[in-house]
Amino acid sequence: MAYIKGKIIQEIYSNPGNGYVVGLFRVSDGDLDEYKNKVITFTGIIDDIKYKTNYKLEGKMVHHNKYGSQF
Repeated sequence: MAYIKGKIIQEIYSNPGNGYVVGLFRVSDGDLDEYKNKVITFTGIIDDIKYKTNYKLEGKMVHHNKYGSQF
């Protein structure tokens, strides 16, 4: 399982009922060198997003047929 570190910069979709979020994430570090200093789409369960907080997300890059690449 890979990891990325950085900050959430925008929430695109959220479901308050289960904490599922889709958003944009600026990668500052991690296992995936090709994404460092880039903005990527992420999905996952995050209950309370804090925009000025550094996060470490664990998972993998996948390709969704409709929405493209996401972590």
